[in-house]
Amino acid sequence: MLERLPVESAGLMILRRLTRGVKPTTIALQLFGKWINKNVVFLTEDELFNLIQKKSVKISSEKSREASRGYVAVMVEEYVVGCAFYKDRQLLSQLPKSFSTVKLDGFSLATPRD
Repeated sequence: MLERLPVESAGLMILRRLTRGVKPTTIALQLFGKWINKNVVFLTEDELFNLIQKKSVKISSEKSREASRGYVAVMVEEYVVGCAFYKDRQLLSQLPKSFSTVKLDGFSLATPRD
């Protein structure tokens, strides 16, 4: 039965092509999160909740680790949660819509960093 399914390509999507470049996927950030050391923004649980609700989140310089404008990895404690767009000390959510229905009990959506 599976042989009859049309497959465009096999593998894991790591980047999504946009009109102005590429954006890392949430699953790629979670999978490779322990090796990410640039453009990382650390959030509290409350800030993450606001981001999940598609509210912009103001970020202090200590939380941004000198992140540059563009896509950043969002972390809570040692967990990579996903992606956001960072501009002028503001984070704009790039998290999947499905995150708004998931409870953040123990950050089961994220992969811990070592």
